[in-house]
Amino acid sequence: MKIGSILFIIVVLVMIAGGIALLYVMQAPPEEHYYLLSFSESHSEGAVAGGSIEVRGLVRNDGNAILHNIRIRVSGDAVTDNEAKVSVLNPGYSRVVVMPVKVLPAASPGTYSAEVVVSADEVDAQIKAVTFEVVEEAEVVAPSAEVGFHPSYGFAGCFSPGAGWRITTTVENTGSVGLTGVRVVMHSDSFRDKNLTMEFGGIPAGEKRNNTAYPVISASAEGIPVVVDVFSDQLNSTGKGTDFPVMKCGS
Repeated sequence: MKIGSILFIIVVLVMIAGGIALLYVMQAPPEEHYYLLSFSESHSEGAVAGGSIEVRGLVRNDGNAILHNIRIRVSGDAVTDNEAKVSVLNPGYSRVVVMPVKVLPAASPGTYSAEVVVSADEVDAQIKAVTFEVVEEAEVVAPSAEVGFHPSYGFAGCFSPGAGWRITTTVENTGSVGLTGVRVVMHSDSFRDKNLTMEFGGIPAGEKRNNTAYPVISASAEGIPVVVDVFSDQLNSTGKGTDFPVMKCGS
């Protein structure tokens, strides 16, 4: 066989192989979506008949696709049903939902249970049971806490997008009841990861605890508004908002 014929056959085989590879790439299936909704909650420990318990939930999209029509519904024999909705939740994002749930006026003092049902169009419902006390009015204990911030902007008094930014947070237990499981959740669109959780453990009545975090500031940030929620096993969020009026370095 002549050398030219051999070369021609090799060229044809290479073209066929390339065409097969291209066809495989073109027909490769797209990345498979998976949906994962995480939920955590805290709630008031007690209320009087006719009063309200407050249920606060943190919903987070831990999947790689958008979740739609997230519903958080609270129901029970001693409460009036209530529901909150989040229309859209992008992957990696979370939302704090606050739900005041009214205790029926006819409820007698005692321990009651309720269900918190969390669902979305793309995932099956999750059910969490919560318990609370209906008590005489004189027995209601209202724990309290204050949160303070000590942001550090660096020696220049400004922040650099894409760099870590130090926030030292102080939580003071201003009530007469010891707090356990204290945590601060900060949300800001100026944070690269949007949400930041700081753990403080237990704080006895009248004492303080500090913790320091280093959120990374997004490139588009101009100021740094922050929404803060403080949770504990006994305490619902204080729902505090703050705004750090700082500028980007070089502004």
